[in-house]
Amino acid sequence: MSNNMTVGRVYSTTINQPSGITEVLLEKAQRERDYYKQSLEEIATSIDDWLNSLIQEPSLDFIHAIKGYAQKKLNEIQ
Repeated sequence: MSNNMTVGRVYSTTINQPSGITEVLLEKAQRERDYYKQSLEEIATSIDDWLNSLIQEPSLDFIHAIKGYAQKKLNEIQ
């Protein structure tokens, strides 16, 4: 199949249908498929980034903030 032949054109030609309707429908379905594929890839990347951030050691600022919060709560109890 040459680069200028879409799946719709090839399919329409083989079953002797007007190429316009079939080509439009197949290209629309392919665009929707590509949109959902891209969305799923973005979600997967976001999840990977989130998981990687959990694996890394927390920063000292974060640890000090948690320690400070815990100390504040202990002081409130006493």
